[in-house]
Amino acid sequence: MNILHVDDSPEICELYSDMFSADNHTVRSITDGKEGLELVIQNNFDLILLDLCMPKFSGFDFLRELKTRKPSELKKVVVVSVLDFNESQTQELLNFGIHSVEEKPSSIKKLEIIQKNMTLNSKKVLLIDDNIEITGLLSKFLKAKGYDNEITNNPLDGLEKIKNKMYDYVFLDIHMPELSGFDIIQNLESENILKDQKIIIFSAHDFKAGEITELLKKEGIEGYLKKPIQLNALLATITK
Repeated sequence: MNILHVDDSPEICELYSDMFSADNHTVRSITDGKEGLELVIQNNFDLILLDLCMPKFSGFDFLRELKTRKPSELKKVVVVSVLDFNESQTQELLNFGIHSVEEKPSSIKKLEIIQKNMTLNSKKVLLIDDNIEITGLLSKFLKAKGYDNEITNNPLDGLEKIKNKMYDYVFLDIHMPELSGFDIIQNLESENILKDQKIIIFSAHDFKAGEITELLKKEGIEGYLKKPIQLNALLATITK
């Protein structure tokens, strides 16, 4: 396991480094939050342990900038702190899209279990479709296969979810009242966050010649499934 540990205490860094190295894990310990962020941007870690109370560049600064620059890595972050967070404070941290919040000292065994769970059916899926029956069916199917998913039948709510959370895949219907799938794509593109998504269009819409091809050229649009959806095709899209 390749681990990054960001904590301004050299003693804590040394302790965690010794713990993980003894179990043949690779650990990079950084006492500067800004430097740690740059390492995350430039490298691929399996687990990121983050302290919050750091001078100059706090853990909150780290999370805010990571969400802007490389949001896909947020789900690998475990906040490890001596602070006693209440429920609302913990939820505020989780809203960044991180994996979890743990209290210091967190045992190596517990962190190993956390990292293992990250890679086991850890993909988060958002389903946006105004048809309640379709989203209900697909949600049950994905849960049966072990995948965490959220559904919304309100396209405005779906747009807000995309903007405020990180999903591995977003399945987006095209024909919806108030706000179409095209509108959602255009909105995300105008705010320069479409490129950070993995959107699968699933629709019975009769696309004009070349229309779907042009959509698939956009960075952030990953695929197209024609309704009625074959469940095996849906699963193959997520597990590919």
